[in-house]
Amino acid sequence: MWTVLLFVSALFAWPDSSKGQHVYLATHDGWSFYKVRTSGPMTNANVKAACEAAGMSYPCHSSGMAGCTGYWTSDCIRYDIVASCYTLSVLSGNMCGILDAVGSCQPLDDTFVYIPGWRSDNSAYGVDYETHTWELHGANYHNMYALCADINECETSPCVHGNCSDDVGGYTCTCENGWEGANCDQDIDECASNPCWLGGTCLDHVAGYSCVCPKDATGKNCEIGPFAGECYEFSTVALTHREATEACNTNGGRLVDVKDGKQQRFLADNIAATSGVSNWLAMTSAQTPIFYSDGSPCSGMTP
Repeated sequence: MWTVLLFVSALFAWPDSSKGQHVYLATHDGWSFYKVRTSGPMTNANVKAACEAAGMSYPCHSSGMAGCTGYWTSDCIRYDIVASCYTLSVLSGNMCGILDAVGSCQPLDDTFVYIPGWRSDNSAYGVDYETHTWELHGANYHNMYALCADINECETSPCVHGNCSDDVGGYTCTCENGWEGANCDQDIDECASNPCWLGGTCLDHVAGYSCVCPKDATGKNCEIGPFAGECYEFSTVALTHREATEACNTNGGRLVDVKDGKQQRFLADNIAATSGVSNWLAMTSAQTPIFYSDGSPCSGMTP
């Protein structure tokens, strides 16, 4: 009997979902630095393409400032140096406190930086944390990270009354109470909802409001009127006098005759404010005289 062994080989590639993923590293001189997942060999061309596809710029191996233009081109960003001309050293010092041995800074693991004119195969310059080595020739490595940079828009403090969060290609403001707008520079009008009752005047303030109440009205919203303590229920259902009386009795109340002018105004303002309905509509359009329960005519009406 023959036994056949079948060997299957497979070639694996990074899934499309991983391509372009970016990880924030550090911020230096107004630039936020990221490592961006790249597909293919880690050449200068692929590093540049990965950064541009992510909507970012890219640094060179050197900073580009005076005395630090070796391995730099005008297509790269330029930034002020602190203790080193070299981008990976600046980031290693920022994140790990190490300037020289960049291969010992774990966040930079598998990261490659654009370095023009370094090798004939157009290799980018890389770092490997596991072996604590650097100067890796990018053409020999695949599917690693490109070092990219995005201007930190929060450096200019655009959020007038809020906190700024830097995003790739933009920023987001989280506004303080009472402010709104993209830059938290618009005062929210707390008077827009008409919070003051009984004809009170609303004064808008930052993160609040106050009411100037008419005579005899008190409370934060002028909600306490001269007839406080009496409970009224307004029905929007049109009923005859008899039906209204029975409905009130059923609800444990009584149909009210409101003769006092101030009390009429008080109830009218509250009904209008809460329902948007005029309770005087039937009074002004009625074709026959209207009387109170004691038989006296309503104001302005004659029997």
